Amino acid sequence: MMNNKTLLENIPFGVILHNSDGLIIDANKLVEKILKISLNEIIGKKWSNLSFKVVNKEGVECIIEEAIVKDVLTSGRDVKDQVVSIVHPSNRNVIWINITILFKPAEVGSKSEQNQALMYISDVTRSEE
Repeated sequence: MMNNKTLLENIPFGVILHNSDGLIIDANKLVEKILKISLNEIIGKKWSNLSFKVVNKEGVECIIEEAIVKDVLTSGRDVKDQVVSIVHPSNRNVIWINITILFKPAEVGSKSEQNQALMYISDVTRSEE
C-alpha cells in the first residue's frame, strides 16, 4: 500500500496543502514544474508572499489565499476550475493554471482551526493562449 507522500508525488497534477490560515504547508514536486519555483520557496508561505503575481482572467491581480482559499476554509465548500495566470516578475513569463480546491475538515475531535484546503493545479497555458 502507498503512503501519503508516495501517493502525493504520483498524482498527475500539482498538489498544494494550505492550513487554516492559508499558509502553504506541503506540496508535491509537480508544483515546482508547473509554477517554475522551488518547493523551498513556497512551503511555509502564503501566495501573497511568493515572487510572482497572480492575475485572474479579467486581468485583475488577486491574492489566492484571500480570493479562493479563504472562501473554501470559511464556507466548507469546494471551488472548482478557477483559471488564473502566474506572472513571473524577472522574465514576465505567463503561466495559466486551472485551480480546484477541496475543503479538508479537521479530524473528529480536533479544533476547526485545523481545517485545511487541498489545492490541485494543472498547467492550461496552451489552451489559454
